[in-house]
Amino acid sequence: RLMLAIMAAFTMIVGNMFALIQNNVKMLIGNVCVADVGYNLVAMSSVTSGGAVATLGIQGNLYFFLIGGITTALAFMAVGIINHYGFKTLKDFSGIGRKMPLASLALLLAALSFAGVPPFGGFIAKYLVFTSAIQAGTVWLAVIGVLMSVVQTAYLFRLVNYMYGKKPKDEIRIKEPKRLLI
Repeated sequence: RLMLAIMAAFTMIVGNMFALIQNNVKMLIGNVCVADVGYNLVAMSSVTSGGAVATLGIQGNLYFFLIGGITTALAFMAVGIINHYGFKTLKDFSGIGRKMPLASLALLLAALSFAGVPPFGGFIAKYLVFTSAIQAGTVWLAVIGVLMSVVQTAYLFRLVNYMYGKKPKDEIRIKEPKRLLI
């Protein structure tokens, strides 16, 4: 159990630190996925406790897998559409919210869920995962998870700031593939 908890902490830290320094948006989302594996390992480490804690750990793990899968698919779909038009780095994403509002909205929703903002599914998933860790007696792991969630929120909101807070190079709107977005 201790080894699993250490692996969870290491994976959350490494994934979030690499995402924090990333300029390529697709790589940033990829590192979010690495960190998410760490959050899943937090829940898995509490399963070995037995009883009600194990049940909460299993529920947290399964729910995190579900929400993480949906959110990851949404994020990569949106980034893929935006990348198709040549926007790859954070700087390229400046003002993309005005140029490609639908794809940007999809990426915004994914970022809010990844960050664990209530009432998005990511908040509930992280709540279940961290609660199971606390109940299993690994409070230190829950603290690391919460701190890494704060780091995750910082770099995801940096992405959102580029998308909506910065001016685009030009004001030409891009015709988005609505069928693909739906």
